[in-house]
Amino acid sequence: MKKLIALLMALVMVFALVACGAKTEAPAAAAPAADSNPEVKWICAHGYPNTSDEQEYLVWIANKISEETGGKFTMTCIPDGQYGSEAEIEAQCVNNVIQCTLGEGSAWADVVGYPALGVFGLPYLYTSFAGLKGAGLTVVKDECERLFEENNIGLKAFEPFSGGLRGVWTVDKPVQHPEDLKNMKIRVPEIKLFVDTVAAMGANPTTIAWTEVYTALSQGVVEGLEIDPDTGYKNNLCEVTKYFVDTNHLGSLNIICANLDAWNALPKEYQDIFEAAVTEAASMQYDVREANVAQSLKDMEAAGMVISHMTPEEINVFVEAMAPVWKQYADDYGVGDIIEKLAAAGAA
Repeated sequence: MKKLIALLMALVMVFALVACGAKTEAPAAAAPAADSNPEVKWICAHGYPNTSDEQEYLVWIANKISEETGGKFTMTCIPDGQYGSEAEIEAQCVNNVIQCTLGEGSAWADVVGYPALGVFGLPYLYTSFAGLKGAGLTVVKDECERLFEENNIGLKAFEPFSGGLRGVWTVDKPVQHPEDLKNMKIRVPEIKLFVDTVAAMGANPTTIAWTEVYTALSQGVVEGLEIDPDTGYKNNLCEVTKYFVDTNHLGSLNIICANLDAWNALPKEYQDIFEAAVTEAASMQYDVREANVAQSLKDMEAAGMVISHMTPEEINVFVEAMAPVWKQYADDYGVGDIIEKLAAAGAA
């Protein structure tokens, strides 16, 4: 545990069929194997906006698999929470109502009742975009798959997309120092890890569905929320908030998962195409997300928001407050080895 806490304290800062020549009178060559494969239609629903890079790269995956299967395997990507809240969408994936979605490990943890899955997004585990990419593309898929298999969870995991580094948005009171958050009503998603993290930061976490956040902020139900700049800006939150501070308390990795029965029903050829497409899309999305966040911060300022930054010493106040959260995952959930792998990969 001492090793894990030390890591926590140190972590402030990716058929071809060869036909033989035949004479004219010889029988025609056999059709490519893909021709005998079935037609498959998947739905991939999620809560991010149609303008988000999540939607952009899920559609990229869908186009890739359709192209490489000759249109026999198609996936329709449905954004904007049209299938419900994040938890509702993930539950539908578990039940094979939809076949694919993405969400943070802590969200999957609550849906399947296995808290250890929250390990992939512990507070202050990643403090840079390079760290998110390092852990996301080298550790998360394999370790998440292992946890799924060991606990008979009916999901198939793939590389996660970057959800960026989350900060605090407030309506009329700036948060410039850790003590400014004390007792403030801050909206969080209905995810235990998020509630625990914001409480450890000294605020009063208030769970509100994402579809109700704009109204809750405009009506004073909450004093602020925590979300990354790109998601917040693309959901027009600069219209109902005035201040943003980059606490970077949670590095979001949105793990793409498929229903295991739907996955196992796919021909091996389709599985290989899907996995390769996700890997390629994820490796591009990390850099795009970083660029989008930089642009969103500029757009937020242009819209009149005040952007502030805490000092490393002030961030350390929050880091130290997260020790019990890390300890719970290492001791109670037995994932200390995964924490070490993630911390090492995300130390960039």
